[in-house]
Amino acid sequence: MGSLFTGTLPHTHGIRGLNEGKLDPELATIAEILRDHGYHTHAEATGPVVPQFGFDRGFASFHHRDADDENVYTSYWDRLELRLKSLMAESPWFLYLHLFELHEFAVVPRAFNRRRFGNTSYERALVALDNTRLSRLLEIIGPETLVILTADHGELVPRFHLPVRIGERVGRQLGIPSIRRYFEDRHGHGNHVTEDLVLVPLILRGPGVPRGLRVDASVRHVDVFPTVLELAGVDDPRASQGVGENLAPFFLGRGRARPGYSEALDSRLGYPRPIRIAVRQNGWKYAETLDGSAHWLWRLPDERRDVSAMHPSVADRMRALLGRFRPADALARDEAAALTVSEQAEVETHLRGLGYID
Repeated sequence: MGSLFTGTLPHTHGIRGLNEGKLDPELATIAEILRDHGYHTHAEATGPVVPQFGFDRGFASFHHRDADDENVYTSYWDRLELRLKSLMAESPWFLYLHLFELHEFAVVPRAFNRRRFGNTSYERALVALDNTRLSRLLEIIGPETLVILTADHGELVPRFHLPVRIGERVGRQLGIPSIRRYFEDRHGHGNHVTEDLVLVPLILRGPGVPRGLRVDASVRHVDVFPTVLELAGVDDPRASQGVGENLAPFFLGRGRARPGYSEALDSRLGYPRPIRIAVRQNGWKYAETLDGSAHWLWRLPDERRDVSAMHPSVADRMRALLGRFRPADALARDEAAALTVSEQAEVETHLRGLGYID
């Protein structure tokens, strides 16, 4: 989320995990830039997107909803519609809306909890959102509003959650780290840099976006920041503060695939492994642990067989590319703009309520 808000990578914007770091105050958020250009800004956030990290910067109003008591199938939705219509009366306007109903564990309305809407709770929750809340939002805002739909992470196939949870517990109780780690690598998100965890959708609709265009080339979260400003017609030097590149050339058939960087969370949330970082380009993915203890080269879509010994020149090239994304002094930058003791306590209390930490 820090990358979406600033167009920069984690070692630049400062958020290192779900309870570590905050947005660098020297960087501008998308809301701050739009506010400075006359936009009325509002955020409907949830989950770990809390003010302590600096996510509220630039928003005239920032509402953080309880993901359980205020899901979109409660009276919260009626209040959201009223707030949205009020915001639309002030032109121009910008809304950040964070949906949590697809997050583990997915919220499925009773009317959609049937096999014809999907085999898993995740599939049924997705169908429910598409056919009720998201369609209603598009109806309210109309075709002249730029809409960007994306996700902050992917997820493993939800039908395997239960056996994976059992495997984690067995490994923990028996004290066998290899069993526990095997299952943790294949569950949830933030544990690894594999495709099903870092590959997410990106859908744009509205003025300046051609209808029906599908782009198969890889792009990145950091590209959203300059693209919003470009399509909004906002000329601001801070648009180039990060490594993100405007996506508009794709609309004219001149876009090119872009190498992507990703990293997993750190061990402070109970993950015993070292931090993992990776770079992806032209069908290859190179990953390594931040402490240098291990590395892998994968020929996508196969992420089980390390082929670095078979393709040493590719491994060297991808390692160099990773170094360009994450310079040698990145670790030193990670300590900038840390959470205060009280902010850390507030965030951990919130994460405990969400089930992120015990």
